[in-house]
Amino acid sequence: LLLAGYGEEYISSELKEIRNHKISLVARHADRKLFRENIPEREIQSWLDYVIGQLKNLTADRNWINTGQLDWIGHTHLFQCGSMVEHAVPAALAFESDFFQSLALFIKARQAGNGRALPSRDISFSIVAIVFNAYHMATTQFDSQWSDDKFFKKLEATGMLEQFLRCLTTPQNDEAYEAYKPILEIMLLDLQSSTMILSQKFKKGAPCGETLRSILDGKDGSREILPEIFNRLKGISRLVEVMEIRECLHCHKSGPSEAFPKSLMVCSRCRITHYCSKACQKADWTKHKQVCKSNMDTRAKSDLQRLMSVNAMLHHFVRQHFELIEDTMKQTCKRLGLESSDMAMEINFAPNRDGEIPAFQDPPVFKIAPLQDYMEGREIPGFVHDGCRPEEAMKLFNRSLQEYESDGTACELLVHHAGHIAIVPLTTVTGNKANIAYTTPTAEN
Repeated sequence: LLLAGYGEEYISSELKEIRNHKISLVARHADRKLFRENIPEREIQSWLDYVIGQLKNLTADRNWINTGQLDWIGHTHLFQCGSMVEHAVPAALAFESDFFQSLALFIKARQAGNGRALPSRDISFSIVAIVFNAYHMATTQFDSQWSDDKFFKKLEATGMLEQFLRCLTTPQNDEAYEAYKPILEIMLLDLQSSTMILSQKFKKGAPCGETLRSILDGKDGSREILPEIFNRLKGISRLVEVMEIRECLHCHKSGPSEAFPKSLMVCSRCRITHYCSKACQKADWTKHKQVCKSNMDTRAKSDLQRLMSVNAMLHHFVRQHFELIEDTMKQTCKRLGLESSDMAMEINFAPNRDGEIPAFQDPPVFKIAPLQDYMEGREIPGFVHDGCRPEEAMKLFNRSLQEYESDGTACELLVHHAGHIAIVPLTTVTGNKANIAYTTPTAEN
């Protein structure tokens, strides 16, 4: 660290190697606050420039291209990167520089001779660790914390998101996998929640979308992929497929389809919502004008995109499984001595411990219970939603139900949170429409 006072041109390559190794050791063992306060940013930038240079050299290394292996020094550089991005300043500088672009090209070089060629297991682990450490820093420790959408958008722009998915398919030893599994599960769950990223970057023809499909088709990635990782990636793919279904925001016609062969029209102002006709757009304007803007910021646009995608997803679920829902509802009502208008259905789009999404299983998993139990915040045995609805959400939920009871029409989205649990009042399901309420997943899910 004493070398910081000298210009880079006066430091030999041997001393640079020692200096960068020392900084990496400090990063690995130091308290985050002390590291931030005591390590000069110019030292971190010098370290980063050195690592980027090494990555570019390794990209052309024939041994790396042919075997996916690195010598001890090369592997040490990658391992050190994982330690460095556990700190906010190096992680932020990594995104400001071309570090992630260089890392993506480094991995992609392995595909030159064989389209599915991957780094070795230990190298893949180091790469996955770099990405999820950077994710954790960006979304929790940056001075201006990034949203999940922003992180995935930045990572995708560097070409690193698709390479991360490829490296994720390489199985790790049990001890290593268990160590990073909790953060990895949160990261993949947040990726599933980033509907704008999924709809734009994972669609057919997009690099991430094509990579994901190739992995699931067995044309890319490791053939030894863990079942739970495969199921999570499959769940993301299923969500993307459903999100590509467009429906009229007012009457819920899907297009193009057998019932409505035409393409839906998009709102010329927000460029997000769709309608089947001018009549439907006009009828829906009273509600839509509250959120429709031509100059929405990224977060507002993301929220509206998520709302539209979720609406389409849930209406699709109800249409696909209407008879099963109706039969289950009748049996539950008979057992409890209640009417269908007293009931609510819970649909879980969050992956379980095996990485499978209950709503996409065959047959789909859903549960029905008295709506009053949700409104009064009671615990419902066996349900993901455990009665802990946020107070503000409860007000919106009850107000929407009152509006429905008074004039027969309810807000299309009753309550919206970032989770994957949908509570659908069955009063509307019996009419083959779903007015939707959201709760966040519990810690166990």
